[in-house]
Amino acid sequence: MIHAPSVFGRARADRGPLLLTALVVFLAVLITAAVPPLLQERADRAVTDVVSAEGNDARLSAAVTFDPESPAYPRARIDDSAGIVDWYRENASMYLDSTLQPLFGPPVTIVSSPDLQVTGRTPGLNLRLVHGGTGSPAGPAVTWVEGRAPAADPSLGGARTGPEPWPVQVGLPEATAQRLGLGVGDVITAEDPKGAPIEAHVSGTYRATDASDPLWRFDPQLLAADVFTDTRGLTSTHFAALMSDDSLPDGRLATDPGYGLYITVGFAAEPGRITRANAPAAIDALVSLEAGTSGAEVDGPTISFSTGLDTVLQRLLAQITTTVALATVLLAALLVAVALALVLTADLLTRRRATVLTGLRRRGASLPGLGFELGVESLALTLVSGGAGLLAAQLLAGSVSVLWPLPMLLVGVLGGPLVAVVHAARATPRKGAPANRSARRTIAVTRQLRRLTLEVAIVAGAAAAYTALKQRGVTADDVLPALAPALVAVTGGVLLLRVFPGLTRLFLKLGNRFRGGLPLLAASRASATVARPLPVVLIVTSVALAVFTLSVRATAAQRVPTGQDSRPFPEALSVGLLDLALVTSVLLVLLAVLAVALGTLGSAPDRAETGARLRTLGMTTSDTRWIALGELLPVALVGGAVGWVLGRVLASQAVGLLSLRVLQDLPADPALVVPVATCLPVLVLPRGGGRAGARRDLTAPPGEAGAGPESLNVGVPEQQSGDLKGRPLIIPGMLSPCRPRLSSPLHHCSRSPSRRSPTAPPNCTCTAAARASGSPG
Repeated sequence: MIHAPSVFGRARADRGPLLLTALVVFLAVLITAAVPPLLQERADRAVTDVVSAEGNDARLSAAVTFDPESPAYPRARIDDSAGIVDWYRENASMYLDSTLQPLFGPPVTIVSSPDLQVTGRTPGLNLRLVHGGTGSPAGPAVTWVEGRAPAADPSLGGARTGPEPWPVQVGLPEATAQRLGLGVGDVITAEDPKGAPIEAHVSGTYRATDASDPLWRFDPQLLAADVFTDTRGLTSTHFAALMSDDSLPDGRLATDPGYGLYITVGFAAEPGRITRANAPAAIDALVSLEAGTSGAEVDGPTISFSTGLDTVLQRLLAQITTTVALATVLLAALLVAVALALVLTADLLTRRRATVLTGLRRRGASLPGLGFELGVESLALTLVSGGAGLLAAQLLAGSVSVLWPLPMLLVGVLGGPLVAVVHAARATPRKGAPANRSARRTIAVTRQLRRLTLEVAIVAGAAAAYTALKQRGVTADDVLPALAPALVAVTGGVLLLRVFPGLTRLFLKLGNRFRGGLPLLAASRASATVARPLPVVLIVTSVALAVFTLSVRATAAQRVPTGQDSRPFPEALSVGLLDLALVTSVLLVLLAVLAVALGTLGSAPDRAETGARLRTLGMTTSDTRWIALGELLPVALVGGAVGWVLGRVLASQAVGLLSLRVLQDLPADPALVVPVATCLPVLVLPRGGGRAGARRDLTAPPGEAGAGPESLNVGVPEQQSGDLKGRPLIIPGMLSPCRPRLSSPLHHCSRSPSRRSPTAPPNCTCTAAARASGSPG
């Protein structure tokens, strides 16, 4: 049964750590719940934007020819040429299956001649005879500014009987006519590729009624001429002359059958109808259509299709896949770091409640009962903060993802109770400490084996994730490769824990060489601080992942060199990915600072007690602060430096493993960019740790920290005690050196009148006592 007053009382007393936990859960849920739907929306928007921007490259074209004609004279005039074009348009539409038909707009036909070189005018003029239609009986939507629409000339008869030029009436765009100085009644003479003469009579000039008509997008020269100047300074002008349904038969007779008019049926892709979901099916259908294996049975001449849309979509889907993979890696990194932060916060909360939990356990409270009572508290806290995060994500993204926040919510619910129950179980064991030395050694070996097993499991998990990433990359249904950078970073922190004891022994040796007690005391305190694994692992992990994220962001954001054969990263995708990387890196830096602060607060009771005793022996407040700084800086500096190097290595591997070249459509992997901002975590951590170390203890309730007996606790590893035997320990403020007996791991300098050293002042006596065995020393 839950004791409500106890639950509410603990919550009020520990509102600081609880609010911190709620804030971490809220931010993590907000990001992990909002990013997947936002990414999906950005991907669909990118498909729409790219298809719209590609223009003609995203067009599906069907090339057909008129029925073969004999070049021999006489050549008959085919009055129903426009009807034949319409039939070809309907015939080509039947080749599109149910997958492609909804993705394209109505077909547009373009009947065009090859470029005809204009004679008798400025060199560099090239004319095309064009007939365009969208299936409307009224023809193209134009307004005739001067003259009239092209028509047939009945006086010419019904057949071309010789090589003399056959006149054809055409209309010119208003802008082209003004540029070339042409008007109604002018005759444009030209030659086809074989040198045969062609005459085009200008019947009028027109202006487009609707500039957005699909016909003008398929052939922009029907609105204005194209002018091009090459590197030699030579200018060429290409323009089109519009034929009507009535003048199209004359256009067929005016051109040579071998170099005559050809028909193109074009289908413009509708950007809003092509999405990331239906793009793969569209690619398969387009490839089959181009290869002539679509399976459509259509009567009539063979139609060959061509398009660049399949290539555009394939490239875009590859960029989307790479973007999603990077986003998945970033979210996985954030989840791992947040999970470690939640466990570290739970450890801090448990340290605050250590006395209460131990007392409840000794008064008969069961471990399941304690776990259930604390579970109710953590469940309520997680539901409130997680629910607020989901609500904010819904307001931000319009929809939420539930799968990504779920693991973190489970850590938030179960982490605190499990840590507290384990602490309570260890504080009140069923059996006391064995007196047998062999039994104690067995217990120590068992603990080392458990730690080694956990470390091997972490290293094996990181190796498996890295191997999976290298072999198959990041996929939507396989989370293990996405965890590779985060697990490698955690492994780096775990391995650093193995190196830290050697570093602290080196610090102790160096501190012992200095005259004065400050370096030695700081080194001894640092050796006790690094024994806590969670802060070290979280510092290394957060810094490594922050450097990794910032480097990947800078590499993905670099501009493609001028002249590089590549397509730019779609803006909708690039902005979303870069924003996610920036937010993730900021949160990781904050988690690294939080790790330093929580690690500092976790050791605050011991540090405050030691500081009070040192001040009792004559040290100033400034001296104790320097000792605290020397205690905390090694963890922050070494952890930050190791994390930076590890993040740099992870980023260099990610360039190839995560296919960053695909984002900019580059032929090779881009060069890694490591921005200066990656040094920010390493610079911020010591400052944050120093400030937190200078503050009053926030871990223990008021009145508990620094209220112990007036004795100095100097933790010296047992392996180093031989180096300090007989060496004077200089403590500022004392009249003479205090020479301790270092026969055990922990030594006390107390105000006791017994066992006075012959060289010590009257108020100082040096004694030694082993904390583990409890011997009087």
